[in-house]
Formats: sequence, structure tokens, C-alpha cells
Amino acid sequence: MNDRELLELAARAAGIPDALYLDCVAQDMYHPRDGEAGIEVNHRDTRWSCLAIDGVWNPRDDDGDALRLAVRLNMDIRYESYDSGVAVIVGGAWDGAPEAVHEIFERDGPRATRRAIVRAAAEIGKSMGGVE
Repeated sequence: MNDRELLELAARAAGIPDALYLDCVAQDMYHPRDGEAGIEVNHRDTRWSCLAIDGVWNPRDDDGDALRLAVRLNMDIRYESYDSGVAVIVGGAWDGAPEAVHEIFERDGPRATRRAIVRAAAEIGKSMGGVE
């Protein structure tokens, strides 16, 4: 799955079935996230209000977006040490949760954690009838 599909499926899992991924979300030119790739957020739609705070939703790259997604989906996040590095293991306490997602990392724990959260959310979104 590519990043676009991951984010769209994660958005579906979060309850946003009509999410649209853009390679460059246009904000005010002085906005800190102007031009970033991600899901464009319309704050007039209250479904988004608890997921993103600034017009772009990209839990793959943004710690806050990833944490809000994990909380929304009641994810269980834990870390285990292995010879090859540390694994982020994301699973859930929800009914019908997919098998846990693992990401191994050596140095960039936050990045691996965000990616594991998005991958787990995408699996949930896929089980709801998303793309293959």
C-alpha cells in the first residue's frame, strides 16, 4: 500500500469516509504546514474537530495527528526490544481488531510509532471496505 492509500484508509477508520488526499494542501502562505501532503481538513465538519487542529491531517508525519488517531481508535501501543532493534507493536482493544502491526526501528522511534499507528488504522479501514 502506498502512503496515499494508507492515509485514506486510516481516515476511513477514524470515521471520515470521504477523506481526500492531496499532495499539497494549500493553506495561508504563512501557515506552518502550508504545502504539506495529507488529508485536507474542513473544520466546519465537526467529525474532524477531534482529529486535526490545523487544516492538514497526516498522522504518518505529525506526532499530534498520530496520537489523536490512536486515541480515537483505542489503540494499544507498546515497545519490545529485539536483537535487531526495538519494535513498536500496535494493536487494539476494539472488537474485530486486526492482528497487531509491528515496526522495527533502531534510531527513529517516533517515526516508527507513527507509521505503525497509521498501518494499524489502515487495516481497520480496509476491513470496513476500503481499497485493496
